[in-house]
Amino acid sequence: MTDFVDLDATFKCNTCKSCFATTEKIKEHYRGEWHILNSKRRANGLFPLKRSEFKAISKEGSGSRKSTQGSVMGEKAPDAVEISKSETIVEEGENAEEAGPAEVVITEEAEPEPPVIAANISIFDDKEFATTDECVQYMAETFGFFIPDVEFLVDLEGLLVYLGEKVKLGGYCLYCQKLFVPGKPCQNHMVSKSHCKLRYENGIDGEEFEDFYDFSSSYEDMEDVEFDEDGNVIEGGMTIASTGEMVLADGRILGHRDFRQYYKQYYRPQDTREPILAQQREELLRLGGKYGGLKFNAEEVDQLEDMQVMTMLVKYHKDIRRGQIVEQRSQQKKDFRNQRLEYNNKNQKARTSEITTQKIRDYHGMLK
Repeated sequence: MTDFVDLDATFKCNTCKSCFATTEKIKEHYRGEWHILNSKRRANGLFPLKRSEFKAISKEGSGSRKSTQGSVMGEKAPDAVEISKSETIVEEGENAEEAGPAEVVITEEAEPEPPVIAANISIFDDKEFATTDECVQYMAETFGFFIPDVEFLVDLEGLLVYLGEKVKLGGYCLYCQKLFVPGKPCQNHMVSKSHCKLRYENGIDGEEFEDFYDFSSSYEDMEDVEFDEDGNVIEGGMTIASTGEMVLADGRILGHRDFRQYYKQYYRPQDTREPILAQQREELLRLGGKYGGLKFNAEEVDQLEDMQVMTMLVKYHKDIRRGQIVEQRSQQKKDFRNQRLEYNNKNQKARTSEITTQKIRDYHGMLK
């Protein structure tokens, strides 16, 4: 006879698809070999064994438990029968007495239907809208979702469908690119971590969206550059320099990224005002007369080019700075030697005073 029990009033084991009436029975079930074996089968994607199947296998392989477990783990249940969740079956006869009156066996549920993916369905909570624009606006206001470079986007619906498939079928987060269980688990991760956005970076996910964008309108300023059907540059009206820089037909140069650190450098332009140039020549004469080494007189200095005057001034300033550093180091060494001598003199005087005092004490001791 088949008995029916209230499933809501029992304790369920989702691994073995069984129900128990009391806490003690389900705890005892968790410690049993039947539950342990079904746990290993579940980890390998196999169907759970019924109690009758488990007992039959245990009797056949009682001599070698290890080989029995290997055979059970490698084979699926051959006589698995699909039963709806509303039906509850209790094994009759000997099995029913051992299992107890409250033990039931429930088969697995049917596979869920595939998610519906469309441009007017929200990617993050499956909410459906009348139009695609309403869906995009809802995702932007609710989840902070936005589409980068929207002015160059040519296929909005295709992009939304692709993103929906990536989340609901592939299980990939749109931002961190981590893999989750497709559907709700992936959606919950993006909502909780504020990952409801596109990474949109080259080398990560930028190449995935090339089919939905058209950046040809951004090349209008480059009139001398021609492109083929695939969007590659045609080198007809320009040349490539030996340094890798691109020289356009009108003489303009497009720098290479390897030299960006040099492009960012700033050089102070030369001051060509007459008072400044005259002051530089006077400074050159003064330094030459003070430190020597100048082979020109005032008239010859006036005839020198401005660049030569600047070069000689820089050289004099470097020599002066080098001499100052040498002088500072020499003074430091001299001060160190003086401190050392002073320290040694103090120690010598102290030792001399101690020796004299000891001699006086010895003399008075002899008199006594």
